[in-house]
Amino acid sequence: MPVPFFEAPFGDRLECLSELPRGKVLPAIESADAVRAKEMLGNHSALLVHCPNMFKLWSLRDVEAFVKDLIDKCGKNGGLIIAIRIPDKAETKTSRPC
Repeated sequence: MPVPFFEAPFGDRLECLSELPRGKVLPAIESADAVRAKEMLGNHSALLVHCPNMFKLWSLRDVEAFVKDLIDKCGKNGGLIIAIRIPDKAETKTSRPC
């Protein structure tokens, strides 16, 4: 399955993705477009949402809150895959490596 990555915010061009074959392409988009893309493409394509690069600087709580909000807004009826970046300074609760 092709996974085209739209590197910059896709904005007004999101509706063009509905011209792709239904269920045959997995658009990879930035999180800034996720809610709008889900509204426009929810019954057409699943979405692969890339979280912002600044995740590397956030705390794990900030990451968790962001992802939970994204799931609450875009996760209904499935079709959402989230690419999460773990913060550079993340600590685990165990001594095992991540």
